[in-house]
This record gives sequence, C-alpha cells and structure tokens, in this order.
Amino acid sequence: MKKYLNILALAAHPDDLELLCAGTLIKFSKLGHRVAICHVCNGDKGNKSYSSEELTKIRHSEAIESAKIINASTLWVGIPDGEVVLDLETRIKIIDVIR
Repeated sequence: MKKYLNILALAAHPDDLELLCAGTLIKFSKLGHRVAICHVCNGDKGNKSYSSEELTKIRHSEAIESAKIINASTLWVGIPDGEVVLDLETRIKIIDVIR
C-alpha cells in the first residue's frame, strides 16, 4: 500500500516557490501526493506601475493560476511585503497554515 504525503511549501512572496521549486512540487503532485503552496506576503511592493492594492490582486491571481498548473492548493497569509515580524499574531497565522 502506497503512502501519500501532505506537502506544504511555504515562502515569503508570491512567485518564490514557483521560481525555486515548482518542478519538485509538480513531481510530488504527479506521484499522487497532496501539495499546498503558502505565500506569507501579499506581493504588494516592488512595482511602480500599480498601486499596492492592484499589485496584491495581480499577485494573488498569478499565485492561484500557478497552483493550478502545479495541481496544488494555495494558501495566502496576506501580510504586506516587508512587514513580517516575529510576534504572536504572525506565529498564530503560520501555525494555522501548518495545521
């Protein structure tokens, strides 16, 4: 009997995981494992053509589309870029994702 895994890939920004380990995630997904991708930050910085709100929507949409290609579910913590701090609130958010 084959044992299937629950795999959680967690990174700071939308596109980090897609750029760094999409091939590995696709491989696990094709083997039947359940894959989830979590983006901690919302990707709202780093572009002068869009407002933070517009950029967040774009990055979120791109993350969902990437997860579909990988055959993974997507989780979104939604902390603004550059504002992740080590406090109880942030730890609780990450714990909820892991659970």
